[in-house]
Amino acid sequence: MAGLQLVVLAAGMGRRFGGDKQMAEVGPHGEWLLDYALYDARLAGFTEAILVVRHEMIVWSEREFPLPVQLAYQMPLLGTAHALWAARDLIKGPFAVINADDFYGRASYFQLAGFLREVCSPSEYAVIGFPLGETLADSGPVSRAVLQTDPNGYLVDIEEYKGLEKSNSEASLHALVSMNSWALDRSFMDFLEEKIPPLLGQLNEKELLLPTMIRQAMAERSVRVKVLPARTRWIGITHPSDLELVRERMRRLYEEEVFPAFFPSGKITKTTVLTGGYINQTSLVEWSSDRETFQTVFQGINPTIFPDPELLNKNNELIAAHLKAHSYPKEILVPLATPEGKTLVPALDGAWRAFPFIAGTFTRTKATDASEVRAAAAAIGEWHSFLKDMDPLSIQPAIPHFFDLTYRWKQFMVVRQNAPEDRSRKAWLEILQLSSEGRDLTWHYEYLKTFNPLPLRILHGDPKLSNILFDEKTGEVRAIIDWDTVQPGWIIFDFGDMVRAYTNPCAEDEPDVMKVKVHRPYMDALLEGFLAQTEPWLRPSERINLRLGAQCVIWLQALRFLADYLSGDHYYPVEYPEQNLVRARNQLRLLNSIKFSF
Repeated sequence: MAGLQLVVLAAGMGRRFGGDKQMAEVGPHGEWLLDYALYDARLAGFTEAILVVRHEMIVWSEREFPLPVQLAYQMPLLGTAHALWAARDLIKGPFAVINADDFYGRASYFQLAGFLREVCSPSEYAVIGFPLGETLADSGPVSRAVLQTDPNGYLVDIEEYKGLEKSNSEASLHALVSMNSWALDRSFMDFLEEKIPPLLGQLNEKELLLPTMIRQAMAERSVRVKVLPARTRWIGITHPSDLELVRERMRRLYEEEVFPAFFPSGKITKTTVLTGGYINQTSLVEWSSDRETFQTVFQGINPTIFPDPELLNKNNELIAAHLKAHSYPKEILVPLATPEGKTLVPALDGAWRAFPFIAGTFTRTKATDASEVRAAAAAIGEWHSFLKDMDPLSIQPAIPHFFDLTYRWKQFMVVRQNAPEDRSRKAWLEILQLSSEGRDLTWHYEYLKTFNPLPLRILHGDPKLSNILFDEKTGEVRAIIDWDTVQPGWIIFDFGDMVRAYTNPCAEDEPDVMKVKVHRPYMDALLEGFLAQTEPWLRPSERINLRLGAQCVIWLQALRFLADYLSGDHYYPVEYPEQNLVRARNQLRLLNSIKFSF
């Protein structure tokens, strides 16, 4: 795919504001909201912005923005759809749309960029939905477009409300509304080219709005629009009295800004969005200064999953100190500190942190041969060997009950009881399989807990291949990364997660479940590598329950995928409506394969 383009609608007159609010100076050094938007968009991987402006705003071509820009001119001003149509000759591929006078938060640009890269098509668009109550102003009434969705999170209709206020809202304050933040395919411009020219002579003073044209495309071209729930708060300017509030929020953002906080004298030269995880947003940023060029990994911590980011760094530091004190031979990643000594920098979309980049390494999502499996399993075993004498209770789990089968099963039963009827009907067989397997596994789990508890160890919690850094030249493991899920627990669960992640040659969402199985050579390599490091100190009770650990972890992952499907896909990002159901189906198939692989 070519570089991602961001179309910014900036030609509005701001009548209620009394001027060009898109050029209002809201930052401590005269920054516009657009400066913040383009900075965040660049971090998310957008490579160019198309600014739709009026002809008298030619001065914008002389302004230096955080992202390369082109100007498109809208005249006369006939609404947001007409504004987008004005940029038709500059749009080359899938693109996102925003307003110049709105602040959407960094996470929104990651959401848009991810959708454009992975999902967007001529029949699949997206819009970010913000809770209505968080978009209403104290300063006066506003208009909002309420998004009505089906049980799968797809747009059914858009209902326009006018004159909404916090104290007098006809719509639910929890309803999601569009703030004009869209991910669209290039084919939508062809649709506008077909529809708009015949209307130009008929509009008079009426405006042609983007939601209206989206609705029309849904009806005439069978377009689906996924509503992406916002991960951060929206801020915007409507009335003059909004300005001071926005300035205060931007002042806080500037003072707590992420990347300049770590390297105040550096200049960003390149940003690459890193994929492979479901939870956090991660970028590799290349910097230049007067003396050097260097690379840093920046990570925005998902506040929904990890509400206590300080705990993540504390656990990281404790484990790193123990490993260093015991001469652990591999590289150890610890969070970088700002010049003021902070390892976390808060922003409006959650806390961010930075790690050094280990050059000359690569990761895998799936193993290419048994030697990679053996090396990765040996590295995890070695990591455990160096931590076996550390007090497990010194580590506090960031996600409580992570491997507690009984607790997870009770959670699942609540989700199942409240699931939409259509999703429950589609997943009836998987629910039945999960229940059948779960009865035996939870019984064994509770029996061990009560009568023969295994020793507590410090678990990695997520020892997948993408958390293993291999040397590009030798293929040896250089580092084990992502310690966010470290916790006290049974070592059989880390082993089981390796079985789940390493031995299945298929992707987690492989549509043909008959391809899903434990690849025997990979299983043999995993056992060989792991036991070479751990067998001298593993207790017999741990050794004989390794298979149980694999069964438990695979069953738990099937449960998590299925629970997310039944509750509306809020945890694991999806690219199509039944992806989490397919993921659950694959895990259940893998669980069945385990029975014949030990």
